[in-house]
Amino acid sequence: GLLAQRGQLAVLDRPALVELVHRDYLAAGADIITTVTYQATVPGLLARGLTEADAVDLLRAGVTVARHARDAHRPEALVAATCSRMSGHSRFAAVSRSSAGMM
Repeated sequence: GLLAQRGQLAVLDRPALVELVHRDYLAAGADIITTVTYQATVPGLLARGLTEADAVDLLRAGVTVARHARDAHRPEALVAATCSRMSGHSRFAAVSRSSAGMM
């Protein structure tokens, strides 16, 4: 929906705001935070006018911002990314314990 699209773009346009939301969840005791890439896919972002490079950057930025918040505020927490199966249902795709590597 529109809210999800705004969240996905915020990770590029306002990463500090997205990180603040992650930090709030961590401060509240969250053991796992999720990226703001809910149901985002490269094909879906291409259909919305992004280039392939921009779509990949958006997905990576979601992971990077969440990892940065985790590393700075609660290193023992996990970062989970979701990906769409293109059917409207999402599944958790990856969980990160450290900042080593990308996705």
